[in-house]
Amino acid sequence: VFDARQLGYVVNLLLIGQSLLITGTQLVLARAGWGITGQAAAQVIGAWSFTLALSAGVFHTHPGLLRAMLTMPTTPETRAALRNLSAPTLLLNVSGRVSVLSDDLIIGSLINTTQVTMLAYTQKLVVMGQQVLQAVGGASWAALAELHAQGQAETFNRRLVEMTRQVVVLAGVVLV
Repeated sequence: VFDARQLGYVVNLLLIGQSLLITGTQLVLARAGWGITGQAAAQVIGAWSFTLALSAGVFHTHPGLLRAMLTMPTTPETRAALRNLSAPTLLLNVSGRVSVLSDDLIIGSLINTTQVTMLAYTQKLVVMGQQVLQAVGGASWAALAELHAQGQAETFNRRLVEMTRQVVVLAGVVLV
């Protein structure tokens, strides 16, 4: 819901809060002598807090959503449409991860592991740039999907080309 409303920054702020909560809880529990159990408990507390805060934000902006989720039956067509999206979504995510991580594997087969480690550290900036570019693409899908769903093909095509051009320029700048 936050991505569709172009409010991805809210999710990022919640993730920052989650990181701070986990770190603080881990430090307190470590000082109290909880050991590994405390570290795991801090992770669970942080994950639950993030999920609950995100859910509360969604349910606050859409008051009838929880009741509808629990009572409204899902049509077979909807379930089939979601199943049809599973494979493309998996392929997209795997392709993104492979593109980010494949350099080390290829270089590792050509040179020794010490040199791969040095190369990996020098490439951290490029990898972060790739992740930012993927995030830009991920953040823009909602707006483009809305244009497509409204049948505004000309505006959709123009903005898709503009966004692609901007991502390519940004990628070139980061690479240089």
